Amino acid sequence: MKKLVLPLIIGILTLFTLPANAQTNPIPNNSFENWSTGQGYSVSIVPLFNAFNYPTSWDYLKYPVNESISLYGMPITINTDIPLLKASAETGTVPDGQKALKIESFMLSDIITSTAYPLVSTYLDSSLTNMIFPTLLTTGETDLNQVMLLLSTLIENISSDSLLLAALVDLDINEYITGGIALNGFVPGQLKGSYKYQSGSGGTDQGGIIYFGTKYNSTTHHREVVGGGGVLNLTDIAAYQPFAIDYTPIHDILPEQPLTTPDSLVVILLSSASLAAQQGSALFLDNLVLASAIPEDPDTCFDIQNITITDITDHSVTLHWDDVSNLYEGEYGLAGFVIGTGTTLNLLTNTTTLTGLTPNTNYGFHIRAVCGDNLFSNWTSTTFHTSQVGISSYREDMVTVYPNPAREELHVRAGSEAIREIRVYSIDGRLVEAITPNATDISLQLPYRGIFILQVETENAVETHRIVRQ
Repeated sequence: MKKLVLPLIIGILTLFTLPANAQTNPIPNNSFENWSTGQGYSVSIVPLFNAFNYPTSWDYLKYPVNESISLYGMPITINTDIPLLKASAETGTVPDGQKALKIESFMLSDIITSTAYPLVSTYLDSSLTNMIFPTLLTTGETDLNQVMLLLSTLIENISSDSLLLAALVDLDINEYITGGIALNGFVPGQLKGSYKYQSGSGGTDQGGIIYFGTKYNSTTHHREVVGGGGVLNLTDIAAYQPFAIDYTPIHDILPEQPLTTPDSLVVILLSSASLAAQQGSALFLDNLVLASAIPEDPDTCFDIQNITITDITDHSVTLHWDDVSNLYEGEYGLAGFVIGTGTTLNLLTNTTTLTGLTPNTNYGFHIRAVCGDNLFSNWTSTTFHTSQVGISSYREDMVTVYPNPAREELHVRAGSEAIREIRVYSIDGRLVEAITPNATDISLQLPYRGIFILQVETENAVETHRIVRQ
C-alpha cells in the first residue's frame, strides 16, 4: 500500500474467549535466527543447482522441471523442483539477535550452476531465461503460476487501500497459498519489524510486505480473506528502520462484507514488488512481530464524546464519535428503549451506518468503548429522526448485477421492470456516468479499475449496488 500505517483493527472480544497465551507473537522464526538447507540436484555428474539456504518455517517458490535432454550424446531426464529464491542470513549489526533476512531478485543464471546453465537454457523458454524473478517468501505453500497471478493483481491495485483489499473479495485463497499461521484466538492489530532496502542495477526498484487474515467459510467451502494490510513501496534505505503495517478488515472497505475475526494468517515478503523487477534488488528484514489489537492498558476506558449525525435518509443514518478505543459496543432502537432490548452492534471504528430503519421515526442510539475483557466506558446516548420516504430508498433485491468483481463489462438485469436510469458514482460520490436504457437487461463498461456505486432506477424502486472493477 502507498502508506506504511493503515487503519487499526481489533478483534471482537465479546464473541469469543481468548486462551491465556493467545496474544503472544504467533509468527515462527520471526527474527530469522534459524535456517534450513535445501538439497542440491545434479544431472548425471553435472550439478544443476547447489545446496541452498532458506529461513526455517518459511516457504518459497519452486519451478517444476520434468524434461528429457541430451547430455554428451546420452538421454538424461531432469525431474526436480528448481528453488526460485536467493536468500541469505545477514550477520553483524542487526536489529534483533545474531541474524537478519536478506532476499534478492535474480535471474535463472544466478541460481543454476554455470556448468549446467548453457545446457539447460536451451530447453527453457526465452521468457524464463530473460525474466528477473523476485524472491518471494510466504508462511504458506504456494503454487508458482497462481501466486504470480495474485501478485500481479495486487500490484495493479496498489493505488489505494480500498482497491487492494477489494481485489481479494470472494477469492478462495487456498487456490494461491495453502496453510499459513494458525492464530489460535490471536487478535491481529499490526505487523511490525525493521527493514532496509537496496535497489538493483536500475536503482528504482522497491520491496514489499503483504499479510492476510483468512477464515474458512463453511457455506462457500472457500478459505476467504477477511482482512489484511501491506506496503509495496519499500525504497532504498541504507540503515534499518522500523515499520508498522496496520491490519484492516475487509468490512471496513466494503461494509456489506461480514465482520469476521481471522483464524489464520499469511505473510508474503517480496524482494521486488514492482512489475519490472531489477536483478540484485535486496530486502532486509528482522524481528517481525504481529502485535495484538487488544489494548495494553486494561485499567483505563474513556467515555465517548461528541456524537455527530449525518446522512439521514428515510431508511438509514450515519453516526460518528471521537475515537477513544479500538472496539465499541453499540445499541439502537425506537426512542426510549431500554438498553439490553435494542439491536446490538460490535464496531471496530468510531463510525457506523444504520440501515433498514423505518421512515419518519424517532430512534435512540447508545455507544460505549470496550477496553478489555469486562472493561467498558459509560454509555453515551443520542437520538435522531429518519426522513419521510423519497427517491433515495435503498433496496438490493430486485436488480441483479454481475459479475462482481468485474473486469470491464458489467451486466444489469431488472426482471420484469424496465430500467429507467443507471447512475455510476465513484467511491467518493462523483457522478461518473448516467445511462437511460429503458430496458430490462443491459451491459455497460466500467471506465477504470476501482470501486463504484451503481444506482439503478426502475419503474417502482431505486436500488444501490457497490461494484468492484479489477
